[in-house]
This record gives sequence, structure tokens and C-alpha cells, in this order.
Amino acid sequence: MTAGPGRDARLLREAARVIGAAIVDLQVAGRPTGLLAAALRSVRAEEAGPSLPDELVPVFIPNDLTRCTERTVLNCSASDDELDLPAGFAMEVSATRPDRFAMPYYPDPGLGSLTAARRPEDAGRTYALSFVGQRGPGEPGSPREVLRSPRATRLHFLRAVAADLVPTAGVRVRLQVNPPWSAVHWRGRWPAEAAAGTAASGEGSWRRRYVESLTDSRFVLCPRGIGANSIRFFETLGVGGIPIYAGERAARFPLDWIIDWDAACFRISCEEVADGATADRLLAILAVPDDEVERRRRYARDVYDQLLAPERRPVLDQLVLLRARALLRERAGHPAVAPAEGPPTLARCGDVAAVAIGDGVVATGHDDGATRLWDPCTGRLLRDLPRHRDAVVGIAAGDVGGALVVATAGNDCVAQVWCAGSDRPVVLDGHRAPVACVALGAVDGRPVVATGAADLTARLWDARTGAALATLEGHGAAIWGVAMGLVEGTPAVATASDDRSARVWDARDGRLLHRLAGHGDLVGCVALGEVEGVPVVATGCDDRAARLWDARTGRVLRTLRGAGGAVRAIALGVGGAGGRPVVVAGCGDGTIHTWDARTGVLLAVRRGRRAVRSVAIGELAGRPVVVAAGGEAGIRFLDCGGPAAWNQ
Repeated sequence: MTAGPGRDARLLREAARVIGAAIVDLQVAGRPTGLLAAALRSVRAEEAGPSLPDELVPVFIPNDLTRCTERTVLNCSASDDELDLPAGFAMEVSATRPDRFAMPYYPDPGLGSLTAARRPEDAGRTYALSFVGQRGPGEPGSPREVLRSPRATRLHFLRAVAADLVPTAGVRVRLQVNPPWSAVHWRGRWPAEAAAGTAASGEGSWRRRYVESLTDSRFVLCPRGIGANSIRFFETLGVGGIPIYAGERAARFPLDWIIDWDAACFRISCEEVADGATADRLLAILAVPDDEVERRRRYARDVYDQLLAPERRPVLDQLVLLRARALLRERAGHPAVAPAEGPPTLARCGDVAAVAIGDGVVATGHDDGATRLWDPCTGRLLRDLPRHRDAVVGIAAGDVGGALVVATAGNDCVAQVWCAGSDRPVVLDGHRAPVACVALGAVDGRPVVATGAADLTARLWDARTGAALATLEGHGAAIWGVAMGLVEGTPAVATASDDRSARVWDARDGRLLHRLAGHGDLVGCVALGEVEGVPVVATGCDDRAARLWDARTGRVLRTLRGAGGAVRAIALGVGGAGGRPVVVAGCGDGTIHTWDARTGVLLAVRRGRRAVRSVAIGELAGRPVVVAAGGEAGIRFLDCGGPAAWNQ
């Protein structure tokens, strides 16, 4: 076997990992992911196609011409005009060629957080158009000879704007050409001889004025500098503004195989400027209707957040590498693999009654009896599982023997177990009333399913054969929650009931270990896990409280207060630096509460529009997340990764 497929597979796998992690990052923040999802679908399609031979797999080496090889792709080079590209070399973007943009220049720390300065779409702006910055290098010349050569100065362009546009525009225009020593973009990177002048002349004032100009203008002029690039083009996107780029008509913008730049910005060509059409072109842009301006602003913001922000640099690198791979593949006569059609749909899946995370997928149970598996990064539907005859109200998912297993509980009085690779589920038929909850576990190495129902019983089943193993009796009312885990090495089952109690059972023989009494209303949910090595049971109740119990003794450890409504769903997991143990509860008023399981301190409250019916804690793309289901409100992804995220 050759090394080619292995290298190519690793390239695609790493791209999928990086893009998937970015998608999860944005999902938990409640922000759009459509551009990234489209990119990931393309990667998945390529993974399903034939691998490239070893000699066609590119290597990503940023900004180091000394390491160029036949498979190298550079992200940016200040001297690419002098570079003799070897055969098979792929260069997508560069700094000085007149027809190529550089990779984004990321905002200097001295400018502060540009994204934090964003204004809402409808916020009033003082200026219709602005330019604040340095005049750029170059010798003065005719105002009409604008941007003709890569070394021409943008000062000529600004003179043309001031002379032709401002007197007749009828709107407020801000043009402020700073002296070279202001250096608003280049703190810490400006020549030493200019640094002294910068510090002595109020650098902070120039920087503050520059950011204010970007945020207080409807459009921002972004004439190119040396070469095709414009630093303020990317900074304008960072504050949620709309750039007007002035440069060569043939200039290619970064990631133009993914981004529809015509929908994100406006352009004025050097040819239009040279023909004296600057003012007319700008007046036409300023007259664009408000709804079109806002549409472009939203798209531009999505472009920046998903692909161009500083925290997206790993994504950007992978996308350039993938583009190089595609070009090399095309050059060698290998056709591209078309990605699957269709937009992400997980965010709009609706009528979700139950949710689980397992083996990298999200599983959902629906009021119409459907069970579905989703790719959490792209939102793509992976599979529809066999349906129940009534609503699916409980679900569990996990890896059993190296294969994904999904168990479901239905109002049709049965549970089902589906294993990857099988077309038919194992039906667990034995309850005499609707099955309300389900859990996965193991007993002596055997995969086991636990179910709880309105017939006052919980049952244990062999997950492979569907054989009944034990019936757990003793509750005086319907069982609404069930969980499985280990208590000091012993497989255990925890149940929650309408009789205001929870119970812990030995999963090997069905023996009752502890009765957990203390709630003042029905106990609707339960979870079983560990907190700093201590096996614990977490319960949620209609009395607006959750409780943690010592699973070894049945003693209550702490009461978790602060819930805004009846606690209908509960999960135990880890999140934050060092793997902080947390309890997450979903409530009937639409809120989701997170407590520190060690101290009982309430860490965060997230609010929603609909009652939360199910929550799960798991890891997606290497990041701990909470997934919550809320009926017609669909799925919510929430960060479980750190204090800053808890306070969203």
C-alpha cells in the first residue's frame, strides 16, 4: 500500500476537525455557520471520493520561501513577484501582485476589539462615507492617474473623491488623511525612527479616531495600498461595516471560491477612477436602498465571523490548503467530488422531545414518532431511524462495543434499540403503559438498556437481543427518569418518579439500594455520575430545585436552588478549565441553569422561549457542550467550556 492515501486522508481529516470545531464554537454562541457548513460538506464529499496520490498532496508552509517544494502552498509572500513557481506549486493569495489580495491582516492589539465596537444594524451612523488613514507612499501626480501602478499613492484617489464627490454628495462624508507617523495599524511593527514620533504625537488619539470612523460610517472607503491589498478592508468587516474597495478590476479577493464578495462589499475599479467616474460610482453606491445595505452588512458580518476573524486563522489555513489540493487535483486530471446538496437543517428540526449526544452525533426524538441522527457540525441529517407509532419522549446514545447504539422510549408503550450497521431495531416490548425514559449501560460486560414507564416499573433489557433481564418495582407512581452508571464499581440504575422520590438499584439483581426522599413534588428527571471521585445522583423536581445525593449512602449532599420553573431535565458532566464538574438543568419556563457540582454555586442562567424537555452534556469537536431540546423551538447548543461562556 502506498503512503498517498494515508497522507491525503490525514489532510482531509485535519481540515474536517478544524472546520468542525469552528462550527461548534459558533453554534454554541448562537451565530450562523452556513459558510463553514458548506466548506465541511465539501470536505466530507472529498473524504468519500478517491484519495490523491502522494505527489499531489500539498503541504502548507506559511511565509517561508526557503522551504518551497513541489507541494507547497504559501498563504502570503512579500516577494512573490520574484518567485519562480515550480511545477505543481499552488499559490492562492499574496501581498504584492496587482491581481491578488493578501490574507487578512488581523487588527493590531492597539486598536482594541473591533468586533466589540459593532453597532446594531439599525443604529444611526453620523457619516454616509468615510476614510481615515495614511496617505500612503508615492510621488504626487495627476489626480486622474489614480492607482495605475503597484507603487502609486492612494492620496490621488482621495483627492479625486474630495474634489468630485464631496461638494455634490448631499450627505456627510469624512475624509481624514493622517500623517505617516500616526501608524494606526502597526503598533509594535513600525520602524524605530517613526515610533518615537508616534508616541510623542498622541498615537492613542489617532487609533481611537480611526475605530470611531469605521463604526460611525455606513460605508468605508478602502483604496488599495502597495499591491492589491487593503488593511482597512478587513478591519471594516470586523466592525460589521461595508467596505468600498478601490483597486484593479482583476484583483481577486481571498477565499473567492467560498465567499460571494459581490454580496459583501462594493468595488470601484482603477479604470473607473482613471476615467473620472469616481463620484458617479460612489453616488450610485450611496443610493442603494436600506434593505439591500442591511442584507450586505449581515452577509459581511457572517463572512468575517466564520472565515476571517483572528480566531478563525486555523480555518483559513485549512481552506487555502484545500484549495491548493483541488487545483492540483484538477491540474492532474482528477475530477472534483461534488458535495451533497441542501442546507443545514438541525437548527430547524422542530418538535424535539428528547436529545442525546453520542459518538460524535446528535440524536433527537420527535413528537411525530421520528428518531433522527445529525452531524452536529454541518447540521446535516445523517439518518432517519425506524419510527415509533407515537411520540418519542426519551432517548440515549453511546458507543457499545465500538458501534453507535441509540435507544428510544415511546408513548406507544415500547422502547427500541438501534445499532449502527443494522436496518432493524430491537423492540423492547413489556411495559403496559407509555415508556417515558431510557438509558444505556453495561452489566458484567453485557450492554444493557434501562427503561421507565407510567406503569410504575423500570425494566432492564439485553441491548443486543431484547431479552428482559429484571423488573424494578417499588415506586408508587409513574417513573419519569432513569439513568445508569457505576457506584463504587457496581453497575447501578437510578429512577425518578411522580411519587416524589428517586431510587437507586443494583443493576445486577434489581435489588433496591437507596430511596432518595426529600423533594416536595414529583421528581421528573435523574442523572448518575461522579463528582471528584464520589458517585452521585442528580435529581430535578417540580418544586423548582435540583438535588445532589451520595449514591453510596442515599444522603443528600446539597440542594441546588435558583431554578425559574419546574426542573424537567437534568444532566451531569464536566466543563471549564480542569474539567469542572457541573449540573445542568432545563426548566419549564425555558431557562437552563448550570451549577458547580462541587459547591452548588449557580454559574449561569440561559433563557429561552419554550419549556426545556431534554438536556445532554457531551463533547463535540473536542469541546464540551450542552444540547437542549425545547419542542417546536428545536435544538439549542450551549457552551459548557468555561466561565466566559457560562456568562453569555
